[in-house]
Amino acid sequence: MGDELLYRRQVSRHHLEVLAEYMERYPPLALASARSREGMIQSKRMWEKIARALNKIDDNISKSGKNWARYWIDLKFKIRRKYACQRKCQSEGVQCSVQLNPFEERIIKVLTDEEGNLLSPNGTYQPKNVGVKGCEVRFYNLESGAKLL
Repeated sequence: MGDELLYRRQVSRHHLEVLAEYMERYPPLALASARSREGMIQSKRMWEKIARALNKIDDNISKSGKNWARYWIDLKFKIRRKYACQRKCQSEGVQCSVQLNPFEERIIKVLTDEEGNLLSPNGTYQPKNVGVKGCEVRFYNLESGAKLL
């Protein structure tokens, strides 16, 4: 077994707080909504800036902007999935074992609209009428209301 398996670097609570602050300040970055070439370049620059700030917190953790962006994508996916399952349980009137912690609720505020619908770069997530286990979602265009997927 290699040494890399014995020692695993962990992101601290302070890292998460700083990351959440940036995402609250820059919702388009949080939603990854940049589609133009200029938007992609600006997003890359922002992630490098965020990486410098996060890497200053702890000398043991050093990630590139690309790696912090990947970390955010993974974290966002896990929180969105929990939230979608929780909403599905609520809509069916079923007791839900999935609960969001205060940090996850803070992130959900960035990822949802005023009605609590999860946002994507091009539309909103709305739960399908399926069982709780599936927690499948549909995409709708915000402007036209047309189904995207």
